[in-house]
Amino acid sequence: MRIDFERILCPTDLSPESDEVLRYEIDLAMAYEAKLFVCHCVGSSPPVDESRLELIKRLIEETISDYISQVRAPALYWESVVAIGEPADVIVGSRALCANRHGASPFG
Repeated sequence: MRIDFERILCPTDLSPESDEVLRYEIDLAMAYEAKLFVCHCVGSSPPVDESRLELIKRLIEETISDYISQVRAPALYWESVVAIGEPADVIVGSRALCANRHGASPFG
């Protein structure tokens, strides 16, 4: 019996160790033709400015693009999510993402 994944959530702290996990999750998403959500959490204190959020999104995009070009992988359906809040709270709240069949994101 094969399990089919439609969505995969990959939390990252942007460390080299997280990059290793991200590469595994990219391979998994491609194997199952699933959408990959790459999530990084930023604490709410001190307040976060928009430029920092955009920088984080660019770092995620560069990491994914570099890996995909190295393995000459086909297109990957993915989205980066930079959420403000504690990682445990954001990840637990992301269960709705996996359960929602209409594609709405709980991250806003």
